[in-house]
Amino acid sequence: MARASVSAPVSAPAKSQLRLPTISVYNGEDESITALTDDGMEELEQMLSSARRSTDEWNDFLDCFVDDEELVARFKAKSPR
Repeated sequence: MARASVSAPVSAPAKSQLRLPTISVYNGEDESITALTDDGMEELEQMLSSARRSTDEWNDFLDCFVDDEELVARFKAKSPR
């Protein structure tokens, strides 16, 4: 029997507190599918758009939301287009 849950967004700039609206469907004890809702996609697009306004905002976004330091360094080496 499948069951679904929907998470609500939390507006916070900390990695551990970022939760975009998603829906999760559990197919069994070890199986699930999680996807962003339309609201989650829109919120993510707005976050990225805001982050790309300036190099400083882009770097702050990377520092807050990307855990891989090597990946952050690679992204910071390029302009936020």
